[in-house]
Amino acid sequence: MPITIRALAFVYISVLIVHLFARKEFIRLIGISDYNKLLYSYIFVLLVAALSPGYWIFLSILLIYIQIFLRKNPDLRISLFFMLIFAVPNFTLDIPGIFDIRFVMSMSYARFLILILLLPLLLSKRHKEYAPFGFLSTDIFVLAYILTNGILGFRDNTITNAIRELFMLYIDIYIPYFVISRYVVNSLELQKILSIFVFSICVLSVVSLLETSKSWHIYNEFSKHLQTSNNTPLYLIRSGMLRASTVFYTPIALGLVATIAFGASLYLVRHIKDYQSRLFILIVIFMGLVTSLSRGPWMGFVILILAHSYIHKTLLKDTFKYFIILVILIPFLSLTSYWNTFVSLLPIIGNVEIENITYRQQLLENALLVLQKYPIFGSPKFIDEPEMQQMVQGQGIVDIVNSYIRIMLTTGIVGLILFVSIFISILISAYKIIIAYMMTDKDKFELGSTLVAILVSTLFIISTVSSIGYIPYLYWIFTGLIGAYVIMNRYLLKI
Repeated sequence: MPITIRALAFVYISVLIVHLFARKEFIRLIGISDYNKLLYSYIFVLLVAALSPGYWIFLSILLIYIQIFLRKNPDLRISLFFMLIFAVPNFTLDIPGIFDIRFVMSMSYARFLILILLLPLLLSKRHKEYAPFGFLSTDIFVLAYILTNGILGFRDNTITNAIRELFMLYIDIYIPYFVISRYVVNSLELQKILSIFVFSICVLSVVSLLETSKSWHIYNEFSKHLQTSNNTPLYLIRSGMLRASTVFYTPIALGLVATIAFGASLYLVRHIKDYQSRLFILIVIFMGLVTSLSRGPWMGFVILILAHSYIHKTLLKDTFKYFIILVILIPFLSLTSYWNTFVSLLPIIGNVEIENITYRQQLLENALLVLQKYPIFGSPKFIDEPEMQQMVQGQGIVDIVNSYIRIMLTTGIVGLILFVSIFISILISAYKIIIAYMMTDKDKFELGSTLVAILVSTLFIISTVSSIGYIPYLYWIFTGLIGAYVIMNRYLLKI
């Protein structure tokens, strides 16, 4: 059996497991007709990725399929986007240029979906009537951040390349944020989107268990088959176990998306009647988090729970409850052969790969020294500074394992302030609505508190990893979802 087909079979088995154990509840949350259409689309994309002889043929077939799908289901654009966005790795190849232009732009799988599914919505007039640009203060910060990066991109760069990078920033940031914030218009639609997202991450979580048990990055075979193997994750071993990554370039990204999905599940379980389905979803997503073997997402998971509890005003109660459960379980867990391995992997008290923590500390110290040289707008050549060259690793690269540090070094304090302001502004607006609903509408309160907790934990986790691959799409997508939540409720509250 060809190895790509074998990989496809493992992914299909994972889809089947999720379908069998949680089908009834996902059908109830999504709707039987839409669930079936989206599931078949998911399966089809995997099949085409495994059988297409090349990346451009894969995109061509996908383009034809999506156009046919949308003719019959024009209202499922955003639903289809959330179903397919993490179906396969974020394949990337450059579109060849003509004349003296080396290439037109990098066309990633995620960028392709944004252009095909979301851009047409942006070009329509509906959002202008519902919530035009500037309705949220976050809109201004998003645009300012993009323009700042775009203008600074002309430093030590060709005009052609600077324009190209600005265009890609617009596609990757503005379109998903703005479209999602305007076209998810009520709580039921938002609940449906979260359900679709959780389904896709349940599948990846099952695959992650197979990856760790087989010591095999299953989705790598799709990338190699389509000749985009430059995007494949490395085989990282921790305590003798493969760190699963599934469709993501790094295990931390898997841990991040599992944390987000678990947060979304905290809201969805209130609407799931079947106890076994509820338990299956929570456990399988949690196992996806565990198999990433990533301390940053594990700490982010704790922050997710704490943020969720704080908003509910049950922080002390929940903390005490979890502490009692832990005290009860520790004597039994300590008798197993896995206990010492588990403890060694924990943040702060663990002793596995301590050098990674030391590297992160030194990276921050050296980055602050470089910032003193270029405090306002950073430098496009920060990597050539002596302080950064001290951080060169065995692979011959400087691994900027902190999204905020990279933003700070490339765009300075101005860029970092704009970036952080995007999230602070939307969190403040959402929190006001949550507080207003605390005593009047339990479901909208739960929905809002879940979205806020997700974004807070995400903002922590990206401090432990570079914003590469799918990672930036995650926080722009969920910023858009929170924006949708604010807009759909702001008329009522008049805040």
